[in-house]
Amino acid sequence: MTNFGALIRAELGLLSLSDHLVQAVSHHDSVLLDQAVWDALGSESWAVSRQAAFSTSYRLLSSIATNLGIEGPQQVLDLAAELFAALGLGQIHFEVNAGGGGFTGEDLLFGGGFRERYGSRLLIKHRMDAFAAGYGAAATSVAFPSDWGTFEAEETSCVARGDAVCTFSLARRPDPQRSGHAVTRSDANELVPGEIDDETLGTDLAARAAALDVMLSATSDDRGIVRLTPDHGSIAHGTRVALLPVSYRGQLIFDALHLLERRTPTLAPLFISLVREATQAAVYLEVAEIDRSPGLLRLDRPATSDERAMRFTAIASALGWGVFSVSEFVPERRLVLTTPVTPEAVYYTSRHGGAPGIELPGLQGVAGAIALLTHEASSHASAWERGTPRFEDYPEILRKAPEIRVEEIRSLVRGDAECEVVVEMSARGSGSVARA
Repeated sequence: MTNFGALIRAELGLLSLSDHLVQAVSHHDSVLLDQAVWDALGSESWAVSRQAAFSTSYRLLSSIATNLGIEGPQQVLDLAAELFAALGLGQIHFEVNAGGGGFTGEDLLFGGGFRERYGSRLLIKHRMDAFAAGYGAAATSVAFPSDWGTFEAEETSCVARGDAVCTFSLARRPDPQRSGHAVTRSDANELVPGEIDDETLGTDLAARAAALDVMLSATSDDRGIVRLTPDHGSIAHGTRVALLPVSYRGQLIFDALHLLERRTPTLAPLFISLVREATQAAVYLEVAEIDRSPGLLRLDRPATSDERAMRFTAIASALGWGVFSVSEFVPERRLVLTTPVTPEAVYYTSRHGGAPGIELPGLQGVAGAIALLTHEASSHASAWERGTPRFEDYPEILRKAPEIRVEEIRSLVRGDAECEVVVEMSARGSGSVARA
């Protein structure tokens, strides 16, 4: 059992594993993001997701194995399996040699997360564990290097489709490109040189420290599962979280977006909206649970709406989304967040450079979640103090909440010095968004 604190370093509101940037994501995020990419690309989403996972995992596992001096095939596979579980991604068991083979997956973040979210009442037709497929193929390719090509994995059974276990076959394919782009701490430092003065931030520093402590103390169990607050009774078992490489999420989202822009550009804005809404829902639930964790409950509770907004931005920062500051707040009307760095911006600028029209849907989703959290905690303070919202509650919460419109005013990707996101709120059904 390894806690996150033994694996990662936190700095600038970003999390890194062996210099590779990672993010804390929940099983809600994995399920909703998979659905957004599937809705956008259909059956092609499997190939895009699997390639993003392979590219990221190959670079990550290669660098860690080299740093640790691990060279033998079985030692590399053991490292890959142990790291997979320690990151909260579940368990994988390899049965493979230089010619091929396969592996099994248990309690995987994506397929297992789908079953955890929906139980047995809902099944899907498509495969969900593209990340595990890409990771397993990358691990095998590092363990058994060849000039002829790398391994490719196919998921032959999946618990999200009703199977008892997830299984994968492995075969070597000609592929000269063994790795893709990896987002590192060095990329972040190039984008944001120097330190950030915490004292100038509009955030709750005590809450950020307490939330980060929750993150760093989260520990993988013997099934490769990590819970945010396993001892907290308001959610039966605590939200499941894992650390995913920033490169995976970034490559998946922006490769899908760029495919849509080339083929059916009218669908690109819809895809951005789907990713934003998926992130908003997942971050809402993660932040809400951490806010109810013992470490946060021991702090003085926010007395005003703007203090609540700063509390929630602090918790979002502990999840690896960057250092957020509330620069403007008008209750029930307007929230403005700024951040000098966000993982999406680090990924996009390091891989693609600047682009005037690019939006950062994850950042927008975080901003929407914070606005919604602040509204709920302020409007229903007594109910909020009594218990943590569950994912079953979220649709009803969203239906009764104000209408939210999110807009990026400034962006590192567009050449600005920082990112700034404006969230405007209006009474649902009013037909317009209130402006301060």
